[in-house]
Amino acid sequence: MTSVLRAAIAALAITLPVAAAAVVPTGARVDAGGFATILSAPPDPAAVAAARMPAHPPGPTRHWYAAEHGISDTEARARLAAQARLQPAFIALNARLRREQNGNFIGAMLRHDPDWAYVFTFKRNPAQTLARYTREPRFEAALGRYSEQERAALIEPWEKRWTAEAIPFGYGLDAVYPTMEVELGMTAQDWQALSAARGWGQPPAPIVLKFAKAPSYPALDPRVRPFLKGFATESRPTLIQLTALRMGTLKLKSGCLMIERGAAGPDQVAVFHQETGIGIDSAGYLALIDRTTGEVRGRVGEKLAWGAPNAIPKNGMVGLDSLRAACPGELINIGNPESAAAFDARNSRRPVAPARNAG
Repeated sequence: MTSVLRAAIAALAITLPVAAAAVVPTGARVDAGGFATILSAPPDPAAVAAARMPAHPPGPTRHWYAAEHGISDTEARARLAAQARLQPAFIALNARLRREQNGNFIGAMLRHDPDWAYVFTFKRNPAQTLARYTREPRFEAALGRYSEQERAALIEPWEKRWTAEAIPFGYGLDAVYPTMEVELGMTAQDWQALSAARGWGQPPAPIVLKFAKAPSYPALDPRVRPFLKGFATESRPTLIQLTALRMGTLKLKSGCLMIERGAAGPDQVAVFHQETGIGIDSAGYLALIDRTTGEVRGRVGEKLAWGAPNAIPKNGMVGLDSLRAACPGELINIGNPESAAAFDARNSRRPVAPARNAG
């Protein structure tokens, strides 16, 4: 093939549309291979302005207990005062039951709804047992089945299974609650398929599984897919997010999303939590999209902020193999990042001082 013919083909590739549905992002430069480069982008001024707004509109502030439980401020303060008066007796009775009802007494808690009470849980004869120790009407008895140690034994084999499958999960062992809720980092549909394939069935009572919702938006918007060499996200939802603050500028370099390090070393190839996708915002910029809400989290080309550190789960990434092949370099998991400008605006809001009564 002659050099003239090669030049003609290259020129044709540049002038032809990348794909029928493709939309070149604002500020992007597309090379002869069809991949885009974006080195800078301004923060979305509307997002920064919204971040500066107070979290709650100005107005009378309700007592936190009243707002949380749907009662009046007067009732909230009365409840809290009564609870405080009874707390020494509650602590003393709790300690006595642990000594004298070992093997029967499970634990105690403060219940708030539908009416408040200090509740003591027993394995056997709850009402009769509590009546031997107190006649306080705000002290109530409840029947329980498993202690914390017994709950731990019940969940141990399931915890090993979830860990072996790299499934994020979280739970508490507090035995005063009738059920033991486990947050699983997978959808109900995925769980059913995996459980059936492994022959696991369902966990026994009191274990209750709570599942994640599948993302409502795609990881990669088809309109920008042709301009990227790859895009990788975690395959499981995020349950626990570490909160050490990290910041860096996300750039697109010849189709590869990179965190620029400057003098700190070579740029790093960015990967994300499952909840972050990539698409185009209302102004046409290539942007990171919240796959749950569809909201724009930040633009490619601007400085971002994220919670860290984030591991790259083994066999737990979607699109990682093709990304590695196309975009060599050290990987960095920037989780679910947001615009650093919006982050700074939100965290620099000054709290409004409470009004003082005159006189």
